[in-house]
Amino acid sequence: MDFRFFRAIALVALLSGSLLSPVRVSADQPTVVLLTLVDGTACRGPITGTTFNLVDARANYACTDGRWIMGEPYTLGDGRQVAMLSRTILQGQRASDGADPCQQPTCVVGLGLAEVSTSATLPRLIKVFTSGSVADCPFQDNETFYLGTMRANYLCQADPWIRGSAERPDLEHWIVGGPFAFQNNENRVLIVTLLRRAAYTSADQGVCGEAPICVRQVEPYVVAPQL
Repeated sequence: MDFRFFRAIALVALLSGSLLSPVRVSADQPTVVLLTLVDGTACRGPITGTTFNLVDARANYACTDGRWIMGEPYTLGDGRQVAMLSRTILQGQRASDGADPCQQPTCVVGLGLAEVSTSATLPRLIKVFTSGSVADCPFQDNETFYLGTMRANYLCQADPWIRGSAERPDLEHWIVGGPFAFQNNENRVLIVTLLRRAAYTSADQGVCGEAPICVRQVEPYVVAPQL
């Protein structure tokens, strides 16, 4: 999985994010959601094309490790969110030596449960590498906004090396969701750069209209070690 994957996520999220209210997005608007499991695995969806069903649960989210989230995550009595994940093989492949080959377009060969990152499991501070320094992004307990169903969890402190900051100091930089695993066990986050309506200029009005917030950029950043 390379950087183009995340640029594709960023582009679709940026296009859909410009339609969002500061609280929730309506269910009929197209959105891209990035769910993060507590082990750092990222799962993207909902997948609108043809996937597969297991009994009455549809494969809705494709994970970076090849698994699928069936249906939607659900909440346990203690507040934790859990997702049912399946591992699949394609037609003609064998799940193990001596097993019969898969006769369907996709065969489920493994099921399991995994916890989804929530405010209770996320770190209270994330540091991210920018092009010139390390930016601190503390968790925000107060009401923020949502990109799809991803909550804006961390507000990054002003850093001129975050894209766009030098030209527009009125931009805000938020981490949505939590860290997710990338290549070589490298953790990354998605930073959303936005402008609030109170700061719109005449040029911004043509781009942002009357939206309460205008999403300008969605970019992946590398998480720095906690120093």
